[in-house]
Amino acid sequence: MNTINIDLGWLGKVVLEEFETPYEVALCKFKVTHDGYTESGIRVHAVIDDRDFVTYPCIWQNAILIKI
Repeated sequence: MNTINIDLGWLGKVVLEEFETPYEVALCKFKVTHDGYTESGIRVHAVIDDRDFVTYPCIWQNAILIKI
């Protein structure tokens, strides 16, 4: 499995682990590929999104979304 290490500054560091099968959020039209938690317990998702009108990072269902 593939992992991504990201430093979110004062929110802490996160290690994102890849899903075996990425899941697509049909209504929002993006695909979640990785998932993890910061040292302080904040959930973070890595997503693939081709929409131009969405800015990242953003919040979705109590998780921070980061575009990869």
